[in-house]
Amino acid sequence: MSRTFKWTLALAGLAALLALSVPWSLGDEALRREIADHIQQKTGLQASLDGRLVIALAPQPTLKIETVSFRDERGGVDISAPVFKGALRLLPLFAGRLELNAISLSDATITIDIEHLPGPGIPDQRAGIRDQQTEPRGAINLVSSKLRVKSRDRIIAELAALDATADWPTSASAASIMASGLWQGERIEAALWIGRFDALRRSEGSAVTMKFDTPRATVSLNGNLELGVRPLFDGKLSVSAAALGDLLRNAGYENPFPMPMRALTATGNLKASSQNVALTDARISADGTAYEGSIAFANLDGRPLLSGTLAANQLQLAPFVAKFPVMLNAENAWNREPLVKPGLPHFDLDLRLSAARARLDRFQIQDAGIAIKAFNGQLDVSLIDARGYNGRLKGRFIAGARENGVSTKITASFQRIDAAAMFGDTFRLNVLAGEATGALTAEGEGDCLAEIVQSLNGRIEASIDNGDLLGIDLDQALRRTEKRPLSVVTEMRRGRTSFAKAGLTGRIADGMLEIDDAAATGFSLSTQIAGAFNLPDRTVRLKLSSVNTLADGSIKPDSPRLMLDILGSWDELRLEIDFDSLLRKSEAAAPLLNSARPLATPAAVAP
Repeated sequence: MSRTFKWTLALAGLAALLALSVPWSLGDEALRREIADHIQQKTGLQASLDGRLVIALAPQPTLKIETVSFRDERGGVDISAPVFKGALRLLPLFAGRLELNAISLSDATITIDIEHLPGPGIPDQRAGIRDQQTEPRGAINLVSSKLRVKSRDRIIAELAALDATADWPTSASAASIMASGLWQGERIEAALWIGRFDALRRSEGSAVTMKFDTPRATVSLNGNLELGVRPLFDGKLSVSAAALGDLLRNAGYENPFPMPMRALTATGNLKASSQNVALTDARISADGTAYEGSIAFANLDGRPLLSGTLAANQLQLAPFVAKFPVMLNAENAWNREPLVKPGLPHFDLDLRLSAARARLDRFQIQDAGIAIKAFNGQLDVSLIDARGYNGRLKGRFIAGARENGVSTKITASFQRIDAAAMFGDTFRLNVLAGEATGALTAEGEGDCLAEIVQSLNGRIEASIDNGDLLGIDLDQALRRTEKRPLSVVTEMRRGRTSFAKAGLTGRIADGMLEIDDAAATGFSLSTQIAGAFNLPDRTVRLKLSSVNTLADGSIKPDSPRLMLDILGSWDELRLEIDFDSLLRKSEAAAPLLNSARPLATPAAVAP
């Protein structure tokens, strides 16, 4: 071999190595169109390659394009990135073809519009490759990117700092996606497996498994997914969240549930579309209560509705009233803090609950049916029926937003309940015993709880059979007035006053409960009660008049009359007795009154 030939061969090899190792910057529009067609054939996305195009053959064939965008023909998927890198398969290059083995996008922005994803009846531009079931596909890598999901021109979810890898070896194989990113400041990790990705792209549906993990919640789904005009998921759901209410609030969404949802676990059959979500055969544990039943979420005329029917064995009611304001302030006066207007501003609610037992602090009921509704800013809570304290209870509370604050209406009724147990558990009062029946209606409005109480209007009716007034013995006091009138106060504070029947009717006007008629009769005693309760000031002014009676209910001849006043704050009641009338009725004390002379004042006393 001649010396010249050797040098020529060496220089040619060196030139070839340089050609392979040095990137080529190309501007051929035909090549760009070929690459765009290849990307569309592989992904179904229309590519726009506006920036500089560079191909390097060593150490690995690589395609790099600056300023790229990809878009689905219906606008369901839109991707833009400053840099696109693609790994090329080597053998097809020798045949004059470009085939991508892997794609990498950095700082990309991906927007998915649910309403515009491909669906049934949409022409599929990939029809020519449907039978190429073994055609190689490849992997897609996203680095420091952003994902947005839209519905009806509104961003419903956004993922930042997204790092993801999607692997789809061939048309016939399953696809998988592993991703991590930030959702409203919360680190989220996601995994997705798709059994038939090519079928899913053609809206034919595919088996999928999804899992999402955040520091405060875990969600997993396993079922069948269809995309397109009517996207649908049908399968199993499992959710665990340490503080779902806080998680939703931090993400910019309102908590649609009537309780804080500090702890939640849920499993069931989920069917979800773009407009409706239904969870059936559900087992839910939230805020200390375990439920079974179904719940659904629907978007009706642009206003979401959460509805459900749930049953519980032990229902804790405290979480349901956690959003209500404290009734009294530190000075034991009605709360004057402005009220948050009721209802769910962006959610309507229709929730039906049944409970074998329900509890709020010490208050307990059984076989309870409860309805909670919120529509257009009005909250409606009903105790449809319940057993409790050996009787039946019903009630309803309605609150609605008004220009001058909040309007409220309360109705309640109870039949043949154990008054001692009921008042003891509910109000911590130990003053009445017996079998009670009654009804209450009241309504008012205002900007704070104090204003509502001051504006209350309504009516109350109540009766007690075979009862006792605890802590005071009026019968004993009447017997002592003849012989020892000055000991009445001591004697009457022991024991109880029994009666066969007691009744009360009254009206509430501007916060004042005026007693129309109230009396307790039976067992040789009759007591009449008059006066009023000042609800805004939390004070009471009552007059009691008691006399002895005969067996037929008539007043006993020459019976003394005991006159009592009950006055003061609800927290510090005081009892006042008309001692002058007692002394004048007393045979032993009357002579003393007749012979009494005015006492000299200290100033008139001689030194």
